[in-house]
Amino acid sequence: MTLRINVIGPLEVVCRDEVVTPSQPKLRRLLALLAIEAGSVVRTETITRELWGSQPTGKLARTVQTYVSHLRRVLAPAGPACCTLTHVARVGYRLRMAEGARVDLDRLLTLRDSAEAGTGGDAPDTDAVDILRDAVSLCRGEVLSDVSLGPVLQQHRSRIESVRVGVLDRYLRACLRLERPHAVLEQADRIMREDSGQEELYTSLLLAFAAAGRHSEGAEVFQRLRREHLERTGAEPGAAVRDAYRELVAGTREPSVPERTASLAAPAPPPAAVAVPRQLPLDVPAFTGLARQLRIAETALTTGGAQPPATVAVVGSPGSGKSAFCIRLANRVAHLFPDGQLHADLAGVTPSQALAGFLRALRTGARIPENPHERARLFRECTADSRLLVVLDNATGRTDVSLLRPGSPRSAVLIACASRHPAALAGTTVELPRMGVRELLEVFADRAGRTRVEREPDEARALVAECSGLPLAVTSLAALLRRRPHWSVGRLLGRVREDRFALGDDDLLASVRRALAALGDTDRAGLSELVRKAPAQESLSVRWAAGALGVPVRDAERVLEHLVEHRLADPVATDPAAASSRYRIDPLYRLVVRELDARGPGPLRSSEATEQLRTIRRR
Repeated sequence: MTLRINVIGPLEVVCRDEVVTPSQPKLRRLLALLAIEAGSVVRTETITRELWGSQPTGKLARTVQTYVSHLRRVLAPAGPACCTLTHVARVGYRLRMAEGARVDLDRLLTLRDSAEAGTGGDAPDTDAVDILRDAVSLCRGEVLSDVSLGPVLQQHRSRIESVRVGVLDRYLRACLRLERPHAVLEQADRIMREDSGQEELYTSLLLAFAAAGRHSEGAEVFQRLRREHLERTGAEPGAAVRDAYRELVAGTREPSVPERTASLAAPAPPPAAVAVPRQLPLDVPAFTGLARQLRIAETALTTGGAQPPATVAVVGSPGSGKSAFCIRLANRVAHLFPDGQLHADLAGVTPSQALAGFLRALRTGARIPENPHERARLFRECTADSRLLVVLDNATGRTDVSLLRPGSPRSAVLIACASRHPAALAGTTVELPRMGVRELLEVFADRAGRTRVEREPDEARALVAECSGLPLAVTSLAALLRRRPHWSVGRLLGRVREDRFALGDDDLLASVRRALAALGDTDRAGLSELVRKAPAQESLSVRWAAGALGVPVRDAERVLEHLVEHRLADPVATDPAAASSRYRIDPLYRLVVRELDARGPGPLRSSEATEQLRTIRRR
């Protein structure tokens, strides 16, 4: 390797086996920032905010140029074929790492992603565990431990630290599942250097001591951890660590355990036993794409926000993969929330019912109040000292998600919603875009089999192009193809073009039906009329919609804007000076609405639509 830039631990630059790490503090910060964002343009204003905490001025921009020149001289021995540091006019600077050059962070992320699929079940793949061991060995300590960090690098450090600790945690847990406690104990020194707040690591270490029969050493570790935790927080360690300690002491009668801690091994049963809920659905296999959105959401969940607990809303069109995205993200960060993870699908339960389930999961045998607000108050009390992750799926504008926020600022809430209304309570909103054909092909190949895609590449590309950028539509078709192995991709494509819903594509129907349920009756009726009358494949003007619905222009615009808010229509770019916008209803959504219209009674049927629209016309 000609050039290595290492940020996981002390900053280190190794060029042709010679350490050439710069010593000037601001130069080190600039190099770290460019390395972490390698391949991307780092804007000049981002650099000046990191180095000086201010917006760029002419003088600061010239100083940045000087620093960049210094860095080019540092990196020059690697050669331009290996590494280049270029200026993008009026934007910023980009560090490109080519063959023979590597940032350890990129390698760590690659190893983590390679191992994820093999460590998700009860029996993790041994090759995946070996990959995780290689990832752990890359980590030389806390990220940029010898660099004075500004505000931008502090955010990066928090994100990368969660990845570093997460990789170590996954490795330890996988070793325990493979009954390799000694592999965990080999990492004891590394774990003991971690902050006492990383309780999931200490939990694995105590379980390894118990499995290896080294009870007294494990008891000493627990004593130290407990002492540090009490000094830092004034509270006992979390439930998972205490459970591991109980398992440790249950295997020995050594009198060396002090009487004060021995009481932890056999506490008096409380009126309502505290539990550690693990309610997350299983991780999504072969999750593809949306890497940038995952990174943004992960950073927001794990670094907190201005109004704790950290709350992230994931907004996307029906079928865009919001639920799968949130499940993948929640499983990725679950290790950071050792007091439990709660999950509720709000398409099937009310917030009050969800609260009752949460309370039963947290306090076995607890009395559940009847009043929803009393339940919310008790939930906040139960979680006041916890580090919990709450995942809420299928939230709508009619869902009061504020009732489901835990009471601890160290907790986090992740919301999947089809409309932007619940996002108003979130500190960070992540919008999921439609996927491109290349990404959808990857999804289809992962689910249906790569051999089929390689055998019929043109047909596979045409098939995913019929799915309007929606991964849910692709996964449904891939599942159908797996159930019918005697079908070719071309045969499935022909059936989709004839009548896709005759094949049983009910997942997409259910997703759109949930979005429709969140609309008002008038908006649902308006959508039915627009789909029935609108020309195929064309965008709609407000004036045309007003004529089609037989309502004033302002009411037609209100209906269209409500459809946009619920991601059932998209605004079409027009001249900003235009008096009104144009709107597009995706052809696949039009098909779904027509199908639902034809299937049975409900507010989408044309007769009911006409009746609903009369309420507007009489205004």
